[in-house]
Amino acid sequence: MGVRIESDSMGNIEVPAERYWGAQTQRSMMNFAIGEEKMPRPLVWALGVVKLAAARVNARKGSIEKSVGEAICAAAQEVIDGKMDEEFPLVVWQTGSGTQTNMNANEVIANRAIEILGGKIGSKSPVHPNDHVNHSQSSNDVFPTAMHIAAVAEVERRLLPALETLRSALEAKVVAFSDIVKTGRTHLQDAVPLTLGQEFSGYECQVRKGIERVKSSMVDVYQLAQGGTGVGTGLNTKKGFAEEFAKEVAGITGTKFVTAENKFEALATHDAMVQLSGALNTLAVSCMKIANDIRLLASGPRCGIGEIILPANEPGSSIMPGKVNPTQCEALTMVCAQVMGNHVAVSVGGSNGHLELNVFKPMIAYNVLKSIRLLADACVSFATKCVSGIEADKERIAVMLGQSLMLVTALNRHIGYDNAAKISKFAFENRVTLKDAAAKLGLVDGEEFDPRWRGTYCCALARRYKFVIDRTLATCYHRGSSCVGGVFMSGEDEYKEIIRQCIGSVKEVFGEGRFDDVVASIMKMQEKVLASSMKDGDPVGQIAADGVGSGLYDRIADRLEERVSQRISEDLRIIKKRLLRLERVVLGGNAAPGDAAAQVSGSQPSQQNSSAAAEGG
Repeated sequence: MGVRIESDSMGNIEVPAERYWGAQTQRSMMNFAIGEEKMPRPLVWALGVVKLAAARVNARKGSIEKSVGEAICAAAQEVIDGKMDEEFPLVVWQTGSGTQTNMNANEVIANRAIEILGGKIGSKSPVHPNDHVNHSQSSNDVFPTAMHIAAVAEVERRLLPALETLRSALEAKVVAFSDIVKTGRTHLQDAVPLTLGQEFSGYECQVRKGIERVKSSMVDVYQLAQGGTGVGTGLNTKKGFAEEFAKEVAGITGTKFVTAENKFEALATHDAMVQLSGALNTLAVSCMKIANDIRLLASGPRCGIGEIILPANEPGSSIMPGKVNPTQCEALTMVCAQVMGNHVAVSVGGSNGHLELNVFKPMIAYNVLKSIRLLADACVSFATKCVSGIEADKERIAVMLGQSLMLVTALNRHIGYDNAAKISKFAFENRVTLKDAAAKLGLVDGEEFDPRWRGTYCCALARRYKFVIDRTLATCYHRGSSCVGGVFMSGEDEYKEIIRQCIGSVKEVFGEGRFDDVVASIMKMQEKVLASSMKDGDPVGQIAADGVGSGLYDRIADRLEERVSQRISEDLRIIKKRLLRLERVVLGGNAAPGDAAAQVSGSQPSQQNSSAAAEGG
């Protein structure tokens, strides 16, 4: 292996002949033999973007010759394309401004540009690493600019798609588990029931809000320090350089970068990166909770909670045959712990901006980029190899729900807190069910027990007509008002999927009785009213059972305005008007108020019945 002699202000030094880097890079390798953490590939890519954009602006302004500018651009593009990755050997642990890595980029691009122009590598002619490649620049503004470009690219291209993959996987489980009632738990003790879908909706919401936090934390990261040069004054740059540079970077990356409003802040601090790291830290906190909950719910398979079943991806134990462990949960929680630790380091680094320059730049960049990559990879793995394959153990859930003493809470409004407590205590001490305890104490008839607690946890309408409806479409607006039951009608697939994402799905589980016949007849009536709208892809038909349908549809429309296009929202409002006309037809009969079926197909319930129906809703 041959060598060549290169020089810098410190003197001559031998450099491997086949390498494009120069004297300062070689000297850094000798002076900073610390650890194995190399400059991340996204940061090297971003340095290529910086040098390409700067060369274009410098050539356009006449600061460097056109031919030199074109050669620098060609060499910088090779850095962007990853063709020069092996030419960036430096570790993170170097000067806090990132000067050695900036010079690494300058030397590699200069020598490659010299080669393109037919010159001799290492000659610094006709392209000089400082005079040409680094023209109008300083390491003090180059490195923070590259930090921001790299962070934005990694968030937009890697992290956000990964988080959406996880969110979508969780949302699918919200829908799939929407009708499975289970025992809730607080303080790791039995609590009142909820659906498994509701439990997973909390996880989906955590990830969705995490996405929003990451996006909101990016506002200042789109601002670039380039043009501030040494201390923020812009010394040695031509007028307009900073603004033109930001436009070039925006064009190269397809991202909305702008020049920083205050270059002194952009060089001396890294508050924008600390803020982004904080959003990543919060995301790690959320993912830690989600992964821990899922492995707790899957604990067992026979001696734990065991309400959900995780996919078996690999053998879990080298000594216990047949054991399957929650490995994806464990991997994700380890990643979360690392991200939290990274944020501590970033916070310390961000707080050490002394006077006109923060000198923790490489460490901050390394940890933020590492957190982004780890979270992105872990979330995709967790979503595809764990969440997507989760199944509910309905039998186990039913057994545990039946054994829960907290169902008695639903009886508070019927028999009072003290009597409900007596039932719970009797059931616990005598190892019997709440239903049996209530009957033996003479406080609630055995046949009335199930309807009472189920009615409270669903809604008055669900209790009276014995069907399970989606939580979103069974909402009490205030005490004293009944709820509305919903029935999905088929629509165009695109609209149907949007509605499923916005308001969940209605699970029709009708019991015996006249209500089945009433619903069938009403749906036939709706065919005439909704025939034209269904052809146009209108998504949903609604049976308004107690006169508050307009409130429900306003609520749904408001949610749609937040999450889908204005057109879909307007479509839903049109359907509301049509369905209210249908309601007047359906509720226009003279059936007796006490007749449950007639309340749907005929007249509205009396005020007395309406208030009674609200109990437990």
